[in-house]
Amino acid sequence: MNNTRTVLGSNAVICGKNLTVLSSVDSTNNYIKEHSDLLPDGHVCISHEQLSGRGRQGKSFYSPNGEGLYMSLLIKNPDIANDSLFTARICLAVCRAIDRLTGTDNNSGVGIKWVNDIYFGKKKLCGILCERFVSSDGNTYVVAGVGVNVNLSNSSVPKDLRSIVTSLYDITKKVYDKFELACFICEEFERVFALSKDDALVEYKRRSIVIGREIRIVRRDGDIRAAALDICEDGALLVRTEEGYTQKLCGGEISIKIKR
Repeated sequence: MNNTRTVLGSNAVICGKNLTVLSSVDSTNNYIKEHSDLLPDGHVCISHEQLSGRGRQGKSFYSPNGEGLYMSLLIKNPDIANDSLFTARICLAVCRAIDRLTGTDNNSGVGIKWVNDIYFGKKKLCGILCERFVSSDGNTYVVAGVGVNVNLSNSSVPKDLRSIVTSLYDITKKVYDKFELACFICEEFERVFALSKDDALVEYKRRSIVIGREIRIVRRDGDIRAAALDICEDGALLVRTEEGYTQKLCGGEISIKIKR
């Protein structure tokens, strides 16, 4: 079953003006891609559960019924879709929205693990998956999937995930309305994409939990130890490897693990 509702907000312009709500779906990103020809720019899909939630590099995303916000946003506007900081801006919008929902600020501990994960402390709070695709009518669009652990209790999480994931409920011991969070994300999306590239980078770096840290670059041919130095203008991560080489890492090439 699905229906359409309107997300209202004082600053809402396009994002979330049209919203499809599903009781269950394999993946909200898949839903958007399959129906993109019929959906307007800025359309949002939210599902109460995902049966095959996905992360980067084919990893699964735990999406139990009613416990989280599972939403995807369709972007057709080429000026926005082609922004080199697209994923970074989405991350900022989600962080801002979480701060608004929980009544905290940008010193709350909610930070960004490059390139697309939101963390609280050493545990993952949210995953973001941005996919560029070609629709059946030949146009190139972007879908941004956002999965936030909202009211998920740690006791209900599979044992192998309990040490690495957290939720807004576990952090604050309060129950939240996921649709209110979705509304805030849509509003903050508009605000963040109105920022200049310089301003967006400054805020993104302030939210970064990897800059200045020792990391491991995880690759198929073996891990590489490195120091995370900076975020480049195109959103790439600048690192210095243990051999002393400085290089840029681009999203989609690698994943990283913060040394604990």
